[in-house]
Amino acid sequence: MGEAIPPEDGTYSIKGLPRPPEAMRFPEEIPYVKGLSVRKEISSLANSDDPKERKQWTLFVLGLERFKSMPVDDKLSYFQIAGVHGYPEAA
Repeated sequence: MGEAIPPEDGTYSIKGLPRPPEAMRFPEEIPYVKGLSVRKEISSLANSDDPKERKQWTLFVLGLERFKSMPVDDKLSYFQIAGVHGYPEAA
């Protein structure tokens, strides 16, 4: 199982769960949760003519814009959270 790292400054790091060796991936299916739909492909959401999906797209863009406008030194900023996948090199 993953291990939680003690909270510091109100945030905490997450260590992901290892994928079991027997786990298989199938298109349109999430391993371990059969029948649960996957997230929408962002390009299909952006180009949708469905009014509900257009609202979802608008909300996503507005939320992402606000998220990315946070100061880079804020632990919950886009910059810090995106650092999980590379820079900044901080644990």
